[in-house]
Amino acid sequence: MGERGGGWRRAAISGIGVLGTLAVLALAGGAAPAASQESGRPAGSWLGLASDNGVPSIDPFDTLTLETAGFGPGVAGLPDGALPAAVAFAPDGRTAYIADLQDDGGILVVDTQALTVTGSIPLGAATLDLAVSADGSLVVATVLGRGVVVVNPATATVVRDIALDPVDTIAESVAIAPDGSQVYVTRSDGGLDIFDPATAALQFSLVIPAATMATVTPDGSTVFVVSALTEEVIGIDPRTGFERSRSAVEAGLRVYASPNGGPVVVTSVIQYEDDSVDGFTSDVDAVTGVETRRVLQDVPTPFLTFTPDGARLVGQVLGQLSLSVIDRATFEQGDEVPHQTNGLAIAPDQAPVAVLVAPSVTGLGSDTVLDASGSFSPTGSIVRWDWDFGDGTTVSTTEPVVHHRYEHPGAHTVRVTVTNSAGTSTEVVHTGKQVLRNGGPSAIATATAEVRGLAATGVDPSATVLLVGALLALGAALGAASVRRSAPRNRA
Repeated sequence: MGERGGGWRRAAISGIGVLGTLAVLALAGGAAPAASQESGRPAGSWLGLASDNGVPSIDPFDTLTLETAGFGPGVAGLPDGALPAAVAFAPDGRTAYIADLQDDGGILVVDTQALTVTGSIPLGAATLDLAVSADGSLVVATVLGRGVVVVNPATATVVRDIALDPVDTIAESVAIAPDGSQVYVTRSDGGLDIFDPATAALQFSLVIPAATMATVTPDGSTVFVVSALTEEVIGIDPRTGFERSRSAVEAGLRVYASPNGGPVVVTSVIQYEDDSVDGFTSDVDAVTGVETRRVLQDVPTPFLTFTPDGARLVGQVLGQLSLSVIDRATFEQGDEVPHQTNGLAIAPDQAPVAVLVAPSVTGLGSDTVLDASGSFSPTGSIVRWDWDFGDGTTVSTTEPVVHHRYEHPGAHTVRVTVTNSAGTSTEVVHTGKQVLRNGGPSAIATATAEVRGLAATGVDPSATVLLVGALLALGAALGAASVRRSAPRNRA
């Protein structure tokens, strides 16, 4: 890192938190909002929405290019006075929940197919942040002067209030465990509280000065929090409340868990005495907590979100006037594209659909041809087929058609599991705010491969046994007749 103006001072932006949040949201779908899921979008492309509470609006863009062309005028039906802020998605990506910062705000509900605000959940005060559980049954929000509320989105009702102690403490950012069993809340007085959303019981209260946000590894084993005051990234075991790791990250501000696991990404901002600013992106090992890489950004981009495939991060450039895409592998930063935003989210990639065709009958010793080429993905393409042939044999392929030879007759249940280019298959991947990959059972298809006893004849084995028996009986009868004919006659 270079020296400027005789030294540096940490940028005074740790308090931006959720109070200044605008939001970007993205969803999987067709090239236009009404397009069919089956139409397929290019790999890495999701529809995005940028919310602006300066001039209240929500404008769509493509997350692959960050361009807005071709998406119409934006989300309709935004209520007068609404100040759209943080965004999180339902797992199926068809609904978005938007925190409303106005004094009597709550949660705005958006139909992401029609691009229309369809309702609201009043919470009576400025709503700062929110997160959605992996099964979509809970929306958890932080509300100014109220603490944390747990909402049932199906009924649009508050099912539980969680108060902080002392009660005048502001609940700032919020995240939820991948299995929905815990809620992680950063406090304005410096700390992290861990609650049970089902009972509102406080499980752990940890002192972390100027904790800015929490993120969770996809397996739920570690919660990471940045202390902007001590300039450290702290890993916590949420089951025990004990510290797993602590790493010094100079001017660390935000931390993001990858949907693919592995190192978490930490952003840092350094403001120098001449008011110039540098931004950095770091890798921190999720197990040891050691900072393993630190890269100077082309332009400071502290607020990031992973794309569902984990290959890129969409970043909000400091100053909140533009977005940029960062390559996860190299941290190379793309060109800036103007967008008035100050928060980021990307909607879940949806599960691919497996389709499997097997022949009605094959003979023992012949190849059985299994065809999964009809499988498809809403976004990107199918890149892997995992086969279980039902005879104890398994294989992974990058092609949809396989040939398999069975060694025993009978009915074999064949199963194929498909994975798309975003890494979405059967597993649901959640990193604290919402689902990123909404895997499900549609990624699995089964079929029955009937294998009969004679190779490729198509003859029923039971009929074969009867035929052979009849031929043997006929042969025996003919043999006996021949013996009788050859016996000498009695000419007495």
